[in-house]
Amino acid sequence: MVRPAKRLCTTGIEDLDLLLHGGLTRGSLTVITGGMGSGRSSLCYEFLRRGSSMEEAGALMTSIAKKLYEQRLPPCEFNEDEVFKGITVSDFVSEDHVEPESFSTFIDGVVKTIRSGSHKRVAVDSMEQMVEWLPESAVAMGMRRIQEAAFDEDVTVVITCGMASTAELQAADCVLALGMKPVGPDAMRTMEVLRCRGGMQPLSVYVLSFGKEGAMLTRLMEGSDE
Repeated sequence: MVRPAKRLCTTGIEDLDLLLHGGLTRGSLTVITGGMGSGRSSLCYEFLRRGSSMEEAGALMTSIAKKLYEQRLPPCEFNEDEVFKGITVSDFVSEDHVEPESFSTFIDGVVKTIRSGSHKRVAVDSMEQMVEWLPESAVAMGMRRIQEAAFDEDVTVVITCGMASTAELQAADCVLALGMKPVGPDAMRTMEVLRCRGGMQPLSVYVLSFGKEGAMLTRLMEGSDE
């Protein structure tokens, strides 16, 4: 029996939706890679907050305390009324889950959140410190469990991390790579779409910026499939 094609989940970030030809696949796992300061938390948060404005409740599982997370977000017009409106926030300590057994327990919690029926969007920000010390087999198994739960429950899941390994990427339907490009004494944020709906993408580089209206993308360099 052929499964029906999944519908798209509009991120609500106009430039990103255009880049992804309509948005993310519903019931899929997206991985956002990037170092500190690359904008991964802001992008992750905006995905949830835009969703709440479209009546899609979200859950944010974060390694940053809620008050500190709020302080780090850029000021935007779309969240002035209530920063975490429609978003359930829970935090965790990454260092508590750097052993296979404790990591498996952490994944249990993520899967439980996905399967709760209370959220249409779930974000985990960030798993960077965990996966740095864990065996690839444990990471791959955890990501697969998250992907399967997302598919079963039709929940769109976003996970942020640092420099992702193959184990983290295998189950991802979409992979967004954020970076920092030096420009004189300063630096600018960049984004590349490495994978979208399972297919590899041309390596086009976009400038990622955050203004009052939220995340914005401007093409910096265009790649090709060749």
